[in-house]
Amino acid sequence: MKALWKTENVKVTFKLKLIMEYRQDIDGLRALAIIPVILYHINHEYFANGFLGVDVFFVISGYLVGSIIYTKSISNSFNFFEFYYRRIKRIMPLYFLVSLMSALASLALFAPSQIKDTFQAISASVSFVSNFFFYREIDYFNPFTELSPLIHTWSLSIEEQFYLFLPFLILFSRRKKVAYFLLSSTILFSLTLYFYYYQEDQSWAFYSSITRFWELLAGVFFGIFSIYNKSMFKKPYFNYLSITAFCITLIILKFNVTFLSVSYARVIIVLSTLALIASKNSSVNTKLLSKKFLVHIGLISYSLYLIHQPILSFIRFSGIGINGCSSYLFDILTLCLIYILSILSYNYFERPIRYLNIKKKNVFIMYGFLTFLFFSAGYVGHITNGFESYFEDKYQDTFYFSKGKEHKLKEQEFLKTKNAESFDISTKNIIVIGDSQAGDVFLSLKRTQATNERIKLLSIDDLCFDKLSNYIKTKECSNKCLNKYSSEELEMIESSDLIILSALWSEESIQKCEELVSTLNVKTKKPLFVIGGASFFEPDLIAIQQIKRKIPIASFPSYCFNNYINEESKMVSVNLEKHLNNKAIYINKLNFFISDEQLFLFDKNKKPRIWDTCHLTVNSLEDFGKYLRKSLTI
Repeated sequence: MKALWKTENVKVTFKLKLIMEYRQDIDGLRALAIIPVILYHINHEYFANGFLGVDVFFVISGYLVGSIIYTKSISNSFNFFEFYYRRIKRIMPLYFLVSLMSALASLALFAPSQIKDTFQAISASVSFVSNFFFYREIDYFNPFTELSPLIHTWSLSIEEQFYLFLPFLILFSRRKKVAYFLLSSTILFSLTLYFYYYQEDQSWAFYSSITRFWELLAGVFFGIFSIYNKSMFKKPYFNYLSITAFCITLIILKFNVTFLSVSYARVIIVLSTLALIASKNSSVNTKLLSKKFLVHIGLISYSLYLIHQPILSFIRFSGIGINGCSSYLFDILTLCLIYILSILSYNYFERPIRYLNIKKKNVFIMYGFLTFLFFSAGYVGHITNGFESYFEDKYQDTFYFSKGKEHKLKEQEFLKTKNAESFDISTKNIIVIGDSQAGDVFLSLKRTQATNERIKLLSIDDLCFDKLSNYIKTKECSNKCLNKYSSEELEMIESSDLIILSALWSEESIQKCEELVSTLNVKTKKPLFVIGGASFFEPDLIAIQQIKRKIPIASFPSYCFNNYINEESKMVSVNLEKHLNNKAIYINKLNFFISDEQLFLFDKNKKPRIWDTCHLTVNSLEDFGKYLRKSLTI
């Protein structure tokens, strides 16, 4: 039996050596992944689902790394230290360089709040937990992720977490049947969690490693499967399969297919990538994906991926990106800059270090030291609030302000404002429903509250509005979006005299809002108001831009900030109003900030009206309350 096992090892190892030969088409496939990702981040219109290119990378990584580990595992030549030594040399040098450049650029361009965010992200990214950090901090599809220089490191964190787990899984899967069973079971488990959380918490489904491992494992499974079934991939029908897979991949990445949910599109992308990997000898692979230009892009794809997001972020922060410059020429120049820097990075930094002969011990020591150094620097940026005291001293004669202090004032306002008032038949009962924007509406109305009013806030994310609609219809409350409220609190919606819905809104939540509005009109027949979203470039950064452009303080507040409106958010609110179609009274929040066709985010005393991109300062709550009461006629 032992002799048979050794013989099988020799045969399988020989097959693996053949199958793991360098394939130009896989580098071409990397190009197919990275190009849509970059174009999506430059302008979403170029590739509506370009972010799914990351899923293509996951499958490729799982296929290549999984096959290599399995090869060495069954031939008893796998070494943990060798594996992680190669991963560190491959991943970390450029990772540290980009983190360093991001830190320095943030100190030169950013305000303390963004410096703090960047330094926190550096600590999280070098620790390979940035996916969890960004889950806590920001939704990936929030318009302002484009201003975060290290947001893209979430995917690298997932990959590195996967590489900690994968060798152990494969070492328990050396037998073919055991490998098939363990991998397929783990894929099914991870995929089930992904679909579950996609319904319950889309941000967690996006960022969590456990809900993403199925994509990497799909590549691993196929890598092992192809070892034992190599001959089947020479069949002529793979030519047609590759053409179909290639077209489907391009269509999904390029167009927003309205009838196809992103959750199912992700599954299709994974299957299409596997089909293209399988179609090694097809015309698509040999004549298209193996083209020199695509192979070249694939080879530098890691540099392209790491470099592109910081470049885009700093261009926008520097003032170029906020001046309405969105022409094709500007995007082409940006793309050229990213490409040139990536070429330089690959040829003179990434590749030389990868093939540099360094002792394993020294690599681990340097890695540990640099990780500690970068993590510590990130922690310093965190505890100093982005070196806030330095900036306060430097810009004390301007309308620059402390975002951290504004945030604390807002928290104190919530603490002193009661949300426990019970409704009474003798009072006017107002209920405000929505995300943190609804919190601003609640505080503003409380600031201007009449004695005969009772105001209640239900903090419910706008992506959960369909769940609230279902509760109002059925009285069943099993969803975590609502379970923090008792049935008595939720029933206050129907006993209220006036209902207000408020959120920052997204294209997805528009549909859910429309559904909730229809349900409320049928069930309550009470006055219903929907407040649109309003988002801007951050006011502390606007202040720094004003300083850099040497606009005299005396000219303030006549300085027009029209270029600082977030156009994407503005269009979402326009679409929301159209979808409501007079089913509810729509209030345009943007008009609160506009006077004489100028946008004012600071008042005449140089105090900000918002403390971040969209939330009101305590100073502006009363004015916003008065503005709302004119519109609400209450």
